[in-house]
Amino acid sequence: MTCIKFTELLLFLLLKKVSSQEPETVLRENGTSVVMGYCFGADYIVVYRSAPDGEQLLGNSSKKNLPNTPPADLQGRILMNEDENLLGMHIIELTELDSGIYRRECWQNHTVAKNHTEQLFVCKEEISPEEIHMNNEGGTEIRCNSASVGLEGNFVRWYQELHPDYKSTLLLDSSVSLEPVIKEMQGFVEARENGALLVLHKTVLQNFPQYYCVVLKGKTCLSFQNIYLPDRSESKEVFVSKGERVVLNCTGNGEHLQWETPLGQINNSSPSNNQMYISAGREPASFSLIIPVISDKHSGTYSCIAPLFEIEYSLFLCPQNTLLKKVACKGENVSLECSPGLDNHKRVQWYRRVQQETYEIIGDTNDESVIIPNDLKDRVKLSDSGLLTIFGLDIKDERMYKCVVINEFVDNLNTEDYNDEDMNEDDFSDEEHSNDIASFVKHPRSSDLSILASVVMTGTTGVSTDAIFQVLTPGPDPE
Repeated sequence: MTCIKFTELLLFLLLKKVSSQEPETVLRENGTSVVMGYCFGADYIVVYRSAPDGEQLLGNSSKKNLPNTPPADLQGRILMNEDENLLGMHIIELTELDSGIYRRECWQNHTVAKNHTEQLFVCKEEISPEEIHMNNEGGTEIRCNSASVGLEGNFVRWYQELHPDYKSTLLLDSSVSLEPVIKEMQGFVEARENGALLVLHKTVLQNFPQYYCVVLKGKTCLSFQNIYLPDRSESKEVFVSKGERVVLNCTGNGEHLQWETPLGQINNSSPSNNQMYISAGREPASFSLIIPVISDKHSGTYSCIAPLFEIEYSLFLCPQNTLLKKVACKGENVSLECSPGLDNHKRVQWYRRVQQETYEIIGDTNDESVIIPNDLKDRVKLSDSGLLTIFGLDIKDERMYKCVVINEFVDNLNTEDYNDEDMNEDDFSDEEHSNDIASFVKHPRSSDLSILASVVMTGTTGVSTDAIFQVLTPGPDPE
């Protein structure tokens, strides 16, 4: 095992070295445009193109009072972006003759702060991109789907993008050999069908999530295609209160998975403690982060980092939840009011519990793109004021629902928003009152009773209100 890990590390370092030595490959379709990189925070940018008799000056943004005179074939097709914080040069309406090597210099304080070289290929056709699908062993086969593959005189080049820089580097050139350019990759990459098909070992996929195949005839680029692993990165918000137990879900290969937390780095070999730990779930590939008891120091960002994806959780610490109950009959409609009298500056989100410590979002007043769960489609409505209505109640709707109110324009938490006058002592039992839990029951044939709660979340501090709906099947009326 140690030997294998050492080989993977060596492979990664070798490819990093090659990537830094070679010009970055840029692929574009005929008729499109390209930006010759950007200079961030530089004083000015200078761009050159390689030619048989030396480099040709294409543009110099420092000569603001003098016109740039690029070569005749580029006149009228070069645009300079002169934003003082983002300098760049665009070439529009690309042709095959624009293929070549370009170099840009970023100048700052009369010194070249950055020197970058790119090799541009302008191809006749861009093939539609395709996703990579891994097999059970974690490897895959990828194919170059161009109709030009296999024709006489044509050959295939494969490029890969190295994480985390994502710079294209040459992987294989079928006109030279069907072996990878780097000898150390032999055994991890196998070319078949004259280079049209690559068989990739899982070790390679852990470091190179994106590939390009390019079909050439001589120096002419006929086509290129992007073949990539789908981006599984996610970003989620979690609203919790002190004393709660929290589970942050993540699925992946535990051997190459780690968590970045406000309290440091954790992996599956880290010892368990009272702060947090990784626990394998019911599924073999589940490595959830468990926080047994939430305290002030747990608020912040948590990232589950794996070779092929990253899941980021933003954990907001809220005051103690208020538990509110409603009872309604099957088939009825029920409305939940998160907080009376909300103004337009506040944002309301609604969640429902799917597992013991897991909630899924079912509505957001500021985001219409929230995906409604299939069983709630056409049965749930969220008003601009944050009122959540569920129509045609079913037994499956009996569960915990949580609302969160976010005030993005207020800096301080306003505890005065809680209106104690609206709450009657008769609404509390002794046990519930001692735990700051309010229980409101809507009987099947009683008048509506609004849920009384007022919540505000500001910055990285939030308040959430939970509501339990107990859906009952209608029985006979009491005498």
